[in-house]
Amino acid sequence: MHKLVSLFAMVYLTGCASNQLGDFADISAVDGGRSSSPLKISARFSPYNCSDYFAYLDFSIENPTSHWQALSDLELSFPYQSNALFSVIKGKRLALWREGEGHRQKQQDHNDVVTSLAVAGVGLGLMATDNNAAQATGATLYAGNALGRTGVEITRGINQIETSAPVMGNYLVGSDIEIPPGMTRKFWLVLSADDQAPLMASIGGEFKDAKGVAQVFRMPLEGWESCQWQKSRKAFLGKRAKPRTHYSPSGESVQRNKIKDKMTYLINRENEIQQNKQINQ
Repeated sequence: MHKLVSLFAMVYLTGCASNQLGDFADISAVDGGRSSSPLKISARFSPYNCSDYFAYLDFSIENPTSHWQALSDLELSFPYQSNALFSVIKGKRLALWREGEGHRQKQQDHNDVVTSLAVAGVGLGLMATDNNAAQATGATLYAGNALGRTGVEITRGINQIETSAPVMGNYLVGSDIEIPPGMTRKFWLVLSADDQAPLMASIGGEFKDAKGVAQVFRMPLEGWESCQWQKSRKAFLGKRAKPRTHYSPSGESVQRNKIKDKMTYLINRENEIQQNKQINQ
């Protein structure tokens, strides 16, 4: 009964999709005397398509006005004026990335299914014993595994609704963008970075609006705690960061909070390093 209640609670709490993928970007006209673009831009790292050497970003661009809005001549900028250390994947390399990512996803999905079946098998085996304690443990293990799989499927479904299909017509760079009145469009982007590139927890850029006015924007990126990208930089920062004691009850949500807490600490450490660089220059 407790597991059933937990399932209903999870569906209720996580079952709603949103146009907004994170905090909205701060947008302002380059010429302070011109109006800022009304577009609402947000973005996050993908928890499914990030890998060791590539970041996959989902973007949402909302037009809250009654007029068509445009975004052209987009140029991205990266934290701490480190554009030379980051690369937007384009052309043939993007096609090769898609091929490799497809193989990686198939392998990951296969391994997840095998692991889930193994856990379920252990649970069923314990439930079949004559030991009451083992039966209870087996039932909990089996139900927990089923609940976890259901949660994964719900989360994946929501993610598909909230983000764009990875087709070239929805790639963020390479062509001008128009947003219909009162509607939202979704885009995607793949990045790579040198090992020395600073930890990226935000992104910015410049574009021209429907009237040709140059606009600049910057926004934090959600979901960096679930993206395994920039592992070398994280290891570098981790060696220079003092571990902090984290007191909290056990549970999956707490584990996610621990990861977010660690990532926040690494981002703060990165900020300290970059500030010291500027001072010493």
